[in-house]
Order: sequence, then structure tokens, then C-alpha cells
Amino acid sequence: LCISIIVLSTYTGYKAIDYYSLYFYEILNYSKQDAASVVANLSYLRPISALLAGIIADKVSSKNSALVLFVMLVLSYSFLSVLELDNNFIYFLYSSFIISMIAVFSLRGIFYSFLEETKVPAKVSGIAVGIISFIGYMPDIFVGPIFGLILDTQSGIRSFQNCFYFLLSFSFLGLLSSVFVKRK
Repeated sequence: LCISIIVLSTYTGYKAIDYYSLYFYEILNYSKQDAASVVANLSYLRPISALLAGIIADKVSSKNSALVLFVMLVLSYSFLSVLELDNNFIYFLYSSFIISMIAVFSLRGIFYSFLEETKVPAKVSGIAVGIISFIGYMPDIFVGPIFGLILDTQSGIRSFQNCFYFLLSFSFLGLLSSVFVKRK
């Protein structure tokens, strides 16, 4: 169950990346093309982050790596939830987006390694992956409608900050699950 929650939390953050370009467009006043381009270019962090996370997880364990990555997500989403548009904090804002993407891409690169580290028997690994995937990929169902509701019923930076509070809660849930998996 904890691995399912880790995947669920990670994948919730992954689905939210689709809304980063909307933030750049609506809040930071980028053109639609520039907003899409920035997020597309940052998506090149995906293979680099996943590969490096795998290498690091092999050295220090997926459990320890996940703890650090979820702390990074909690901090990033905390900043994004409260930061107002102020030139003094604009680099924190950009850094928070980049760090959240690196953390999400890295977690996606290592979350199935928990099966080995938690010693899930090979004879039940198929059903384990099925259950983990069923629960873990549910954000495909709910992130879009929830973000749509938040962004349609509120306006401006506050609407996006509420989306980041939502992501913060899932990241905290992932962090708690990682702590539980590490202790067990």
C-alpha cells in the first residue's frame, strides 16, 4: 500500500506539470508559445533526472532517495503555494518549478525499485505491480478535473497557489509513506 501511495503522490505531481505552462502564461505573462517552450525545454530534465536518480538509488537506496526527493517536493510546493509575484522572489519561483520537476522525474525513475528493496516475492510481483499501478496512476482520473475546478472557480495567482497546496498535501503523503517504507 505504501508503494502505491508513493506512486500516487509522484504521479499527481507529474500530471500537474501539464499546468506549469498555464501558470507561465496566465501569471507570469509569457506568450502561449514561450510558456509551452519553457516547459517543453525543462522536460528534457526527465531522462537526466530519472537516470541520475537510478544511479544514486543504487548507491544509497531508493528509500533514502525517495525521502530526499519528497522533501524537495514539499519545499518546492510550499514555496509555490505562498510566493507572490515579487521580483525579489522570482528566482525562488523559477527554482521551485525546476526542483519540483527534477524531483518528480527522479521519483518516477526509482519508484518500482521499492519492490526489490521491500522484498516483494517474485511470485507475487505481477499482482503487486498491478495493484500499485491501479492506485498509483489514478491521478489520470482526478488531477485534471480538480485543477480545472480550482482554476475555473478562482482567478489569478490564488487559484494556482491552491493547486500547489493540493500538490503539497500529496507530496506530504508521499513523504510519510516513504518514511514508513524506510522504517519497515
